[in-house]
Amino acid sequence: MDSKNKKLFNVITISLLALFMAAGCAGKNGANGTNGAAGPAGATGSAGTQGPAGPQGATGASGTSGANMPVINGIYISPNPVVPGGAASASVTAQAPSGTTLTYTWSVTSGWSVTPNGSTAVIIAPNALGMSGDISVQVKDSNGNVVDGSIAVSTGGWRILYRVGSQPQEIAADSADNAWITNLASNDIMKLGAFSGLVSQAFTMDNGPYGIAIDASGNIWVASSVSSTITGITPQGIQIGHYSVGYTMTTDCIPFDAAVSSSGNVWIVGSCGGYDGFVEEMSPSGSIITSTTISGNSVLVGVVIDHSGNVWATDEANGNVIKLSPSGNVIGTYHVSGYPVGIAVDAYNNVWIAGIFNLTELNQSGFIIGSYYNTGGTNLPIDVAIDSSHNIWVTNYFSDIVGELTSTGTLEATYTVGSSPLGIAIDGSDNVWVANSGSNSVSIITDTTGTPITNTYGVGITPYAVSIDPSTGHGWVTNMGSENIMALSIGGSVITTVSVNFSPGGIAITTSGYVWVTNGLPFAGGVMTLSVTVINTSSYTQTTYLPLQVPVFLKGDPEGIAIDSSGNMWLANYGNSTVSEMSASGVTLATFTVGTCPKNIAIDQAKYVWVTDPCTNNIFKLNGSGIQLTVAVGGSPDDVAIDQFGDVWITIPSLDSIAEFYSDGITVGTYPVGIGPSGIAIDASGNVWVANSGDNTITKLEPSGNYLGTYDVGVNPQDIAIDKDGDVWVTDGGDNTVTEFAFMTSGPEYFPYTGPQWP
Repeated sequence: MDSKNKKLFNVITISLLALFMAAGCAGKNGANGTNGAAGPAGATGSAGTQGPAGPQGATGASGTSGANMPVINGIYISPNPVVPGGAASASVTAQAPSGTTLTYTWSVTSGWSVTPNGSTAVIIAPNALGMSGDISVQVKDSNGNVVDGSIAVSTGGWRILYRVGSQPQEIAADSADNAWITNLASNDIMKLGAFSGLVSQAFTMDNGPYGIAIDASGNIWVASSVSSTITGITPQGIQIGHYSVGYTMTTDCIPFDAAVSSSGNVWIVGSCGGYDGFVEEMSPSGSIITSTTISGNSVLVGVVIDHSGNVWATDEANGNVIKLSPSGNVIGTYHVSGYPVGIAVDAYNNVWIAGIFNLTELNQSGFIIGSYYNTGGTNLPIDVAIDSSHNIWVTNYFSDIVGELTSTGTLEATYTVGSSPLGIAIDGSDNVWVANSGSNSVSIITDTTGTPITNTYGVGITPYAVSIDPSTGHGWVTNMGSENIMALSIGGSVITTVSVNFSPGGIAITTSGYVWVTNGLPFAGGVMTLSVTVINTSSYTQTTYLPLQVPVFLKGDPEGIAIDSSGNMWLANYGNSTVSEMSASGVTLATFTVGTCPKNIAIDQAKYVWVTDPCTNNIFKLNGSGIQLTVAVGGSPDDVAIDQFGDVWITIPSLDSIAEFYSDGITVGTYPVGIGPSGIAIDASGNVWVANSGDNTITKLEPSGNYLGTYDVGVNPQDIAIDKDGDVWVTDGGDNTVTEFAFMTSGPEYFPYTGPQWP
């Protein structure tokens, strides 16, 4: 702003009092009159008074004329107040007596420094706001006459806090000194008017806006990490681009669970490479009838079919329950607490979900009817089943207990079973079957006399799930560790054991006597064979169907974004371990695998792209051909900035420091800053500014790495940017504010720093 260039002069004029004395005093009376003493310097002394007796005293010496003393006309300092750690120019104007020359001696209050140069001097301020002192000068003429003067000086600036959206993250300054920020949790970006304290504009973005960059035309580009998209807008908010970030790949789908419909078809749920979930309907002969992909890194682990033929699946990764129509179309996604795993439907068509931390009941509209936390054990309810009397039975993994609840969710009984119970099923006689993964056993709870009895029988290694053959009443259990399934009688006798492919997990049995088993649970040992095995319970012959292979979109979940001199965007894709180059029209020009979780990104003067990866503790140097250099850093490197010489500066949160590297990866130095440094920026003078998320400060260092100062900001500062006027902007993710330091030096916009200011 123009006012920042004005000079404010504080002038102090020093008045001097000339001392005038008589030339001498009269000599005392006596035989011989004593000479009058010589008067001190001053105006011309009058003659000594005649002694009343004795001879005339000698004439006193002439006093010095007041007009022959040096005079200070004014002392000046500009700017005043001085930017913390900055320089100011001091000068003095003085008048010398005729025929003399002047010399100047400068001094300052402790904490300030001065470099004198005759009647001028350079003053260096302390590295803190609100510091005051005195600049003093002694003026001496060549006759040895001296006069002193001083002027008060202080450091100053203006700190403004802006209330913004929820969890502000990254920040960038445009050519008009406006700051643009991303609000991760409120899914918007905001424009902050410089030195206003006000949000001048806000624009809705896709889910999880994180990185932000401004191109040469002033357009704003935002990387939304949750939705994995890039959005471009003009400064007026007109959208000029909206693109998905990621790539498509074909992957095997891992089947986790199975359920049989009333038509005899089998529904399989699972995860496709850990990126998308799938729901697949298969005929008894293994033909795929319908196939539905559930996007968003979904992992579907449980499935049940309600009395209307709708399919319900638990998405453990996202905490959701997915409802599909009998034709396989998604008709509802409902969020529940905990991590939903087991699922069952009661006689009223309500859906019960064991969500690790609680039990949730939904109606057909997905509305939560009840959440029940007392399931008879200590957390971690895993699976759920419902008997003919509408009682709800729940396995509690950590407490080795099965809880029995009423249809209203009230706990009415508990039963001790084997170790680490997982799957549960109820047969036609309301006997409860439990697979105990930790003790390699199955527990059967029976009640023929009014007093329930629990019997436990040994099975294979790491039993996972259990299902009931409706025609025989036998219980079938999958043994992940021993890679087989077993059929047991109600008395615990093993009827048969059938070897299957690796890691059998989910199980379902049709009314025609076929056992469907999903193979390939990821937490089992050995090499997984992803398949579905179907066993004929009469002949024990088996057929294996390979899993679905589908094209899935591997989301990038971009966080860092930078724009090169050609206008192309470079994206650090935290979600799929890549860095991609994208044109302004949304064309992906290149994609490179980079580390494990590339986070922030910067481009140097030679067009090399530098990327931090906190997961591998490395930084990477790339160009259009891929990785050119990998530098081991340690300490989970976070943000990155490039100085005017092409040196690379990074923050290292785990070590409470920053590091400087030459472009060839050689370390220049490591410098301590505050706690948990996150964002980093470099001003026009080469000074380095760091946001310290752990102690709510920012640190300023010289280009050499020498410490210059620390300033308080809001809670949990994330990122930092500097506008063309040198104002420092900081996003404070912990209290939803942005801090602006306007280190102005003069003019009507200046106010001395007194602490946080709110317009």
